[in-house]
Amino acid sequence: MGASSKTFMRDLPLKQKAQHYCINNNIFIYPIAMSKSQWNIEVSYRGQKPIVSKEIYTKKTLNDKIWELYEHFYNKR
Repeated sequence: MGASSKTFMRDLPLKQKAQHYCINNNIFIYPIAMSKSQWNIEVSYRGQKPIVSKEIYTKKTLNDKIWELYEHFYNKR
């Protein structure tokens, strides 16, 4: 990682750093629509078979859970 990349990463808020880390390490987290108001979350981890959440999320809870998962993987690095 070059000097400009290090500066860029230092200035990002934690959630964005976590998302950036996950994408750069082939960890993808995205919503799967079950209906107009219900969603599951799928995690594709470094080329392995994607994992689909058993829990169903609403529009209100979906984004918070996705950010929580990004931070989970970031903190485990």
